[in-house]
Amino acid sequence: MVSVLSWVHIVGAAIYGVSLTTFTVALILTGTMGRGDLRAWMRRFQAWGPGLGLSMGALIFGGLATYWLQTGGFQWPVDTAEQQRVAAKHLVFLVLWASAFHLEIWTLDPVRKIASGQIAGDYAAAAKRVTLQASVNTALFWVVAALA
Repeated sequence: MVSVLSWVHIVGAAIYGVSLTTFTVALILTGTMGRGDLRAWMRRFQAWGPGLGLSMGALIFGGLATYWLQTGGFQWPVDTAEQQRVAAKHLVFLVLWASAFHLEIWTLDPVRKIASGQIAGDYAAAAKRVTLQASVNTALFWVVAALA
């Protein structure tokens, strides 16, 4: 069972990390360097939102279930260097998880509303905030990966 859950975790992490990194790089290249259609990449990023959500869900479920089966509970002691590394990984992931909510709810929503004409605003400025938040999330993901 642990090996199945570990694979769920690994596949979820791979899909989430590769997708997020790819979209972040595309948004940086199109938004700041003017290489390509920013609106098209932003629409693709928004359309892939369910993929990011499901892959993060698999990452979380697989990781927590594996940890629980291996340790017999959810205790994060920090007595040894290894335990400190695991606790740091989980703490950074918690920040990533909160940041993913921030990206979806508060950062992407203005882009959606500006694009649909519900509110007036500067699309490029809103897209720049999305790119910055996605960059933070990508960096946090790779810190978690390095700690794993």
